[in-house]
Amino acid sequence: MNSGDRPPHLSLDLPPDELVARMEQMRSWLQKQNELPPAIAPPVDRFSRIEQQLMKNNYFGAGEVMMPQTYIGSPKNSSSVPLEELSRVSISEMMLRKVHKGKFLLCRSVAPMIRVVGSQTVVEDPDGAITDLAIYNFPTTGPGSSSESINKLFPIGTIMAVREPLLKLGTQGGDPLIRVDSISDIVFLDQNDSVCFGIKWSFPLNSSPSPASAEKLKIVGNNHFARGEWLLAVFAYSKGLRLDKDAYLLRSNRAETYLRLSYYSAALLDAQAVLSNDVVDSKSRWKAQCRAGKALYFQGEYAAARSMFQEAMMFPEDEDSKTWIKRIDKREEESNLGRYDWRNIYTESLKSPHIQHIADFRGPIEVKPLTGRGGGRGVVATADIGVGQLLVVEKPFGSMFPSDLPSGERLGSFNLITKTVDSTCHTVLISKVMERLWGNPECHSAVFNLFAGPEHPTPSSPKTPSFPDSGIQFPFRSAVDIDASHLEAVVSYNAFSPQPLVALETKKMEKTKSLETPSALYLFSSLFNHSCLPNAQWTCFGNIMVIRAIKPISTGEEIYISYSQGPGSIEERQKVLQKHFLSGCSCSLCTDDRADGAANCQRREDLGGKLYEVSSIAESRRLLRQMESTYKSTRSDLRPEMFPAKHRLAEVIRAELKSSYSRLPKSTLQSRVKEAVAFDIDALRNAGVTIEDQMPAANQLVPDLDIVMLISDYLAIAVNFLNLDDQVRAKGWVKAAELAHKTGLGGDKTLFKLLFGKVVDGMGIREFVYSVI
Repeated sequence: MNSGDRPPHLSLDLPPDELVARMEQMRSWLQKQNELPPAIAPPVDRFSRIEQQLMKNNYFGAGEVMMPQTYIGSPKNSSSVPLEELSRVSISEMMLRKVHKGKFLLCRSVAPMIRVVGSQTVVEDPDGAITDLAIYNFPTTGPGSSSESINKLFPIGTIMAVREPLLKLGTQGGDPLIRVDSISDIVFLDQNDSVCFGIKWSFPLNSSPSPASAEKLKIVGNNHFARGEWLLAVFAYSKGLRLDKDAYLLRSNRAETYLRLSYYSAALLDAQAVLSNDVVDSKSRWKAQCRAGKALYFQGEYAAARSMFQEAMMFPEDEDSKTWIKRIDKREEESNLGRYDWRNIYTESLKSPHIQHIADFRGPIEVKPLTGRGGGRGVVATADIGVGQLLVVEKPFGSMFPSDLPSGERLGSFNLITKTVDSTCHTVLISKVMERLWGNPECHSAVFNLFAGPEHPTPSSPKTPSFPDSGIQFPFRSAVDIDASHLEAVVSYNAFSPQPLVALETKKMEKTKSLETPSALYLFSSLFNHSCLPNAQWTCFGNIMVIRAIKPISTGEEIYISYSQGPGSIEERQKVLQKHFLSGCSCSLCTDDRADGAANCQRREDLGGKLYEVSSIAESRRLLRQMESTYKSTRSDLRPEMFPAKHRLAEVIRAELKSSYSRLPKSTLQSRVKEAVAFDIDALRNAGVTIEDQMPAANQLVPDLDIVMLISDYLAIAVNFLNLDDQVRAKGWVKAAELAHKTGLGGDKTLFKLLFGKVVDGMGIREFVYSVI
């Protein structure tokens, strides 16, 4: 690659504006490269290239710590043509920068697989010509996977067909490679497949032969299962089924393994195949009933799951079915009535953010076509809705949390769609969603119907694929075609960052713990449209999305949530919203901010930052007055930037009181405390809280003001009124905190204690608070 052909340099250390400009340049450069005419690929020496791969394998296998870079939104190729309709192409016939439409490459690996971002190896075709093959997004090959485990999945000698391959040079040049971004483009073969009939390989290969009987492969699969190597176990059982399609023990074992991978559709198909076999013994039938019941349970098919477990209870050795039926009873109560044990759910979320045993719920809402929306639709109320009413509880289609990542392994991920640097969790989420589709192909339409930006219009006739009846082709070939480029856009536009609900003290510690943020895709919650002043609010218990109304909503009214999680300044909001609103958000808050003028908005933000640099009351007052002057006098009390600013002034007043407490007369002390409380209350008013006689009005929640922080503020104000010997108002603020907790989180007294116990202890008001709530 000539120096003039080099891509723009991207670095995480670049200033934000320069980084955005470079990503624009990178997108243009990649598009230009994609449009260049095909060219003859340079020759690659077989033996030296294989030797280089062996040396790389030793290097990467030595545990080298690195931060590789990847690009989301770069041009990617995916095939939708069945293998049977393609004709074979050899490596020597392939051209650089060309998608070989109507063709497939028959190849086998001749060197170890190594992982950087994708997994890369060297493959040969039957003629002995070689090229590099890089496979991205393949299950169990992401962060945390070892070279050993990847090479068990792709041992030397693995025969594959790559559908409609693209031969290209890497971004930084180097040898030609075939890059595969969609796992559905890889088809695993063996010598007995029709594609391989009559094929003779030009070079002998020193590879370990696969066990030659279904029984031996069952033992291999069982050993992988015992070590928790679920996908390796699936492949072993599947190879055995290739040899003996009627080996129901292999199919039953594979069903259990699919459950561990959350491939519920695949698990159900295998379990049902066992149950349809007349020669199955009673114990194997019972196991299949339990496995089918679990698959149905996790698919949310509770009535069908109950029937399976009721049949399983007839087996004499059955011990678990009663437990599963009790779970089903609870799930049906949740999904039908919206009754959840939030204390228990919160406790479970502290153990792991991935909560399994919970049902989805939808309140009186529906999705309707709406004009003027990016996705052409929105969520509206089908009945009048009250403040605090539960609207949605939803498990994610896929989620990744920092705790899921191995220590020290991170990606420099540049998103060319949103012009942002994505978290490692967001990048890995794309692979997780692809894997979930791979194992649950019937979900394809629900995922690809989500808004994916102007370059990927919603399909007019969405696919609803399923596994073939035999079930043996999977996992050797995908039951669904997955467009990697489209999927990247879906996740980029729709992923949430589900910061789990945590106690306030924990929340403070988490802020300094890690810059990595979680990422999750929710199929229904993604259909809500945005407003900076929404009438509904989302909270997460672990990875569970919970949406409640925060304002009265009338029948037929559209329901909005905020994508930005907190009003903040217009600049902060626009950074989050720029991928959704190319011309800017048109809500009343953004309209008012724009009417104030860009210069005033920037000055307001600068002054807010300076407030945290000063410690004198006089200087803080001066800065606060200057901030207030940046708003038009006709604006309402809703002025989000004044919320932290007035809190800061209240803190400065209290800090000075603390330092001069012994020198001030009681009347002065009380006067200063009242002044600080007045600023705290006024801060809440600027955040959207309606205040009446120094008390929050009943039955209200604040648009996207963190519910835990809001309740903590209420409790802190109660402390100040106690210090002023105003028991009535102190009790009123505690009751307001309790009501906000019940309305915003649905919690009872036990959850309140879990979330705020340490806070009220630290404030010295434990006994008072618990006597009020």
